[in-house]
Parts: sequence; C-alpha cells; structure tokens
Amino acid sequence: MELVIAQSVNDFASLEKLLSTSTDILALDQSAMIVLDTKGVKYKVIEDFYTADQYYQDACTYHKKVEDLLSQLDKACESIVDFPYAYSGNEHYLLTWFDDLLYLEKLIQTIQNKYEKVYLYATNKPKKISSNYFNFSMLNSYRVNGTISFPAERSTKRKIQLIDNSIDLCFVKDAPCAQKHIPTMLKAKHFLNKLHGYIGRRIPVKNNKRCEHTELNSKNIYVIQDGYEVLYLKRYLPKFKYLNPVTQLRQDIEIEQPIDLLSISINNVLEDFIKSHFLFLGKYIHLFIRSYHLEVVGRIVSFKGQFEYLIKKDKPNLLLLSAGTRDVFDSVCCYVANYCNIPVIIFQHGGHSLFSYNPYQKSLENNQKVLKTLIIQSNKEVDKVQNEETSILCMGSIQQYEKNHTSYIKKPTKDILFCLGPDANLVFRELLNYYSINKKHHQSIDVMDTVEGISLSVDIKLHPTGERSSYGGYTNIIKNHQYKNINVLYGSFGEVVSGNYKLIIVDFLASALTKHIFSLKIPVIIYDRDFDKIRISDDVLSDLCRRCYIARNKNELSQLLEKYKTGNLPSKWSVDFIDKYIYPVDNGVPGENTAKYIYNIVK
Repeated sequence: MELVIAQSVNDFASLEKLLSTSTDILALDQSAMIVLDTKGVKYKVIEDFYTADQYYQDACTYHKKVEDLLSQLDKACESIVDFPYAYSGNEHYLLTWFDDLLYLEKLIQTIQNKYEKVYLYATNKPKKISSNYFNFSMLNSYRVNGTISFPAERSTKRKIQLIDNSIDLCFVKDAPCAQKHIPTMLKAKHFLNKLHGYIGRRIPVKNNKRCEHTELNSKNIYVIQDGYEVLYLKRYLPKFKYLNPVTQLRQDIEIEQPIDLLSISINNVLEDFIKSHFLFLGKYIHLFIRSYHLEVVGRIVSFKGQFEYLIKKDKPNLLLLSAGTRDVFDSVCCYVANYCNIPVIIFQHGGHSLFSYNPYQKSLENNQKVLKTLIIQSNKEVDKVQNEETSILCMGSIQQYEKNHTSYIKKPTKDILFCLGPDANLVFRELLNYYSINKKHHQSIDVMDTVEGISLSVDIKLHPTGERSSYGGYTNIIKNHQYKNINVLYGSFGEVVSGNYKLIIVDFLASALTKHIFSLKIPVIIYDRDFDKIRISDDVLSDLCRRCYIARNKNELSQLLEKYKTGNLPSKWSVDFIDKYIYPVDNGVPGENTAKYIYNIVK
C-alpha cells in the first residue's frame, strides 16, 4: 500500500499520476478536499488514522504527565531565576503545543506502520529542521504585544516538516497555488469595520453610571492586557490612570542577553518523558525545550527585576488582565503583585467554557499559581472554577449587556446566517470537541445543499482564524456546486452583522460569538453530527437543547429549515438562559457593579 499526503491539489493531472487501486490519499487541507470532491476522488482524513475518541482517552492521562514534567522543570530552575513557575507559568501554550505533538506522533506512527511508500504532494519541499536553538523572537508571537506562544512551532508548515523529517517521504511538487483575489471593496469594508469597532468600543456609553470620584485621579492601574471586558470596564472608571509598562518591557528584554542556564541540568527529566511518549518527535521536543530554557527562562530574572522596579516607581493599586495568565511573563507580573499585596483581577476571555470541553482554560484564568479575583459571566460556572487561590465574582459580561440594551435595535431583514468555526488544518486539539477541518468542510456543504434545496438564502460568516484562505475555498465551493442563494461574508464581525438575520446556524460551540448569538431573540440551530458525543454536563446540555434547535444530520436540518420557511420555527430565547450563562439579570448593570467593586478595592 502507498499513501499520498496531499497538502494541496492545484494540479490534479500531476497528482493523478500517483494514484492507483493500492494508493490512499490523505487530504490535510480544505482546499485539497474541495478539488478531490470535484473530481470524485475518495480520500482519507486524519481521523481515519487516529480517532477523536482514542485521542481523548490518551490525552486524559497524558495531560497529567505533561503537568508533572513542567513541575519538575520548574523545580530545577526555581532557585536560579527566583520564580517558581518558569515552565508551568507558560502552561497554556505549552499544553496545547504538547497536545498537538501527541496527535502528530500517533499519526506518524500509524502511517509508518501501514504504508510501504509515502508521498508528500505539496507546492514546496519541506526543509530539514535546523539543529540550532530557536531564538527569543522565534518563540514570541509579535515584536509589540507579543506572547511566548511560539506561533512558528504551532504552524502547519512546522507540522509538515515534522512529518517529512520523521518519515522517508517522496516529495512530488504541486503547481503553485493561485491565490483567490479578495475584491478591493471587501478589503475596504474589512478595514472600515475594524476601524468602526475600535472607535466604538472606546466611546463612553450614554447614561451609564461612572465612578467620577476625584480621589481616583491619583490612582494608577496596571493593565497587563487590554481589550475584551477590560476595554468596556474602563469607560465606567475614567478617572484612573491606566498604565501598561509590560509592552515595552517585553521588547526591552528581547534585545538583552539572557543569563547562562547551561549549568542547570534538565536533560534527565526531559529524556524520561520523551522516551515514554515520543519515538519520532523526541529530538525536536528536546530542541524546543532547550531553546525555551535558554531564551525564555534565561530572561525571567531580568523581566522580574525590572517589573519590581516599575511597581515601586508607579505604585499601582491594581492589576487588570483581560485574558488571564497567557504566558510566563504574565505569570511573573501576577506573582510580583501578590508579593507586593497588589490585588489582581482577571476577566474571562470570551466567556465561560461550559458549552465545550476546554482543559486549557484553567491555565489562563483559575490556576492555583497566583492569588486573584476572577470575574466570570456565568452563574452556572461558579462551582466549576472555584479554588483556594481564586476568589470568584459573577458580574456577567459588560460587553454583552451593553449590546443587549442598546436603544436602537434593527428588525432582522435577511434569512439565514451560518457561522463557521475556525480553520483546523493540522490543529488537532479541536478534535477533543469533535471538530476538524474535515468535519467543518462536509457539514458546511450539508448546510449549503439543504438551504439551496429548499430555496432559502444563507450568508456564510467565516471565522477570523484563516478567513482569507476560507474565503477562497468557499467561493470555489459555491462555484463548483452552482449555488444561487449562497453568499460568503468577508471582513464582517459576527456581533455586528448577526442582528440582521432571522435565523442563525452554528457548527462550533467553543467560540466567544456563541454567547452573543444566544442572546438574540431569534431561533438558533446547532448543526453537529456529533452533538450527542459532546463532553459537557447534562444540565448544560439540557439548557442548550431548550435554547437551540439541534440538527444531527441533513434530514433533521431540512425539517427544521422547512418549518422556518413556513413560519413555524419560533425563537426559544429565554431570560433564564441569559441569567445562567451571560450575566445575572436581576443584579443590575455588570459594568456599574464591576466598577463599584474595583472602586471599593482601590479607594
């Protein structure tokens, strides 16, 4: 048996020469799936080699071992860097990175054992991964406002390199990809939408009660992360002086020479872990962890010392974080604040995770490494996130409350909005929620086929992750299927456009957009072939079914859309759902309540 791994299919005639009755095709990208569908060629997807159920079972025990590894590495460095969480302080990105590597390792093993010869059909031959350590800028996401999220190591390009470096692949060159041209009008619209959103979030809300106490003028607040709920909160507390010294500090340490940590031995701990889990990717993992050790851990001493100096100089009364402890430098800031008895307040990024399985949220918001107050949105989540180091306040979503109480609400005039989940090309952790690029691709075609078949119209709202490539893919699908009533939106924000529609269909629940959609007084359909498998509590599942219509296949979807067409699909919106999952309905205005709480702390 032979296997062709198709990263792209731009020249089908060239690919066809590799095919025979004893050849399988593994399609890695939606663009490849679209072409193969058009040609009537059957193909495999990653779930055919390593199922979502098996991945979940393996990941449950594996997570504990990764946490143990990070803890051991912490202890090896603690006395030198004067900080106890040199590795686990970056737990969010390290856990998701390790999970992707677990899946990739299993995928490589299965392919290696099953096929005698493996081809890679792609536009560019993967390069050999260098044995040189990755420098700080390679591990950082951006020069300004970056985090230690190592985007290059999480990219599709790197994963293809790892497959190529692990298996003796025969490379066959595909033709270059003809990029789908985004019309200038759509690009301009995208820019204007972003500008409008940026300005709109900074304009004070009319008639809101703001803390205008003059004594607040002398109070400094450190905003470690702006945006999301913090951006809306600041409009209720305009008298504070908001400072963010961390952006510049992160840039400053990048140009410094890290301290020499070669004397700290982590090899034994690392090698034991690698031997237990990785046959093919061990060498790469060793290279990456050593790079993190030298380039990131080696800068903690400097970052911590400079941040302590800034604390003494500015004397902040509070630390605000809009997305939790994202990386190790966020963790250092909170740790220093705890030592200096400065209150730390964290807001949930995107809201709760009750509608999906999210083992990573803990490392962002309610970990037990720093003492803090966590302001949450859902009453249902209080018991789930409570721990000794985290004081929980359910104030609700300031942003969503304001959107739900705007004085001017348009009456929906359009039929259906279909909100897609993110691109998941070689992003395996989404499989923990039974979501993949294969599932997204085929479910979206189900929706378009069904809508077209009963003469309704639908606009497709692309997820911001991979929007540009998705636009090209979905315009090709529309062209190939000759759909007449399907339109793809580009550069539009879901929270802005969703109010124009009489019905919304979603295929992905682990999105910050869902809470806004569920707030709208319209019918909502969840289309998910695996809905009965999703890993959420029974009471939350029951609430979801009371709020939304559920379609598990095309037939159920068609029945619901026929009811909508005849005016027999009423909204299942309820105040009770808002109260449980978005903001406490009877407790007043979330922005005012949160501002009052913070004022009482700071005064």
